[in-house]
Amino acid sequence: MKKHLIMAAAAAFFTVPSFSTVSFSASPDRSDEIDRLSIEHITTITGTHISALKSGLKLNSTQDKSWPELENALHDVEKSRVARMAKWHEKLKVAKKK
Repeated sequence: MKKHLIMAAAAAFFTVPSFSTVSFSASPDRSDEIDRLSIEHITTITGTHISALKSGLKLNSTQDKSWPELENALHDVEKSRVARMAKWHEKLKVAKKK
């Protein structure tokens, strides 16, 4: 019982300061980060995530045959997401200029 109480107190000691720092600090302006990420970077990152997903799933032979269709669908979703992000970012730039 004491061991659990000590562990809980230690966990609270280390996590509470990080919560207070995050909750009270102002959110940083991340518009420059978006400028630095090109479409090629995002596509590369997505490809890496999809590859990691495939290796983590450990597909059997039947599932492995269907993988290319799913992979193409995931890439299509990412392309549309990148297009939406670019459109939103352009609107943000225009709004900041006003």
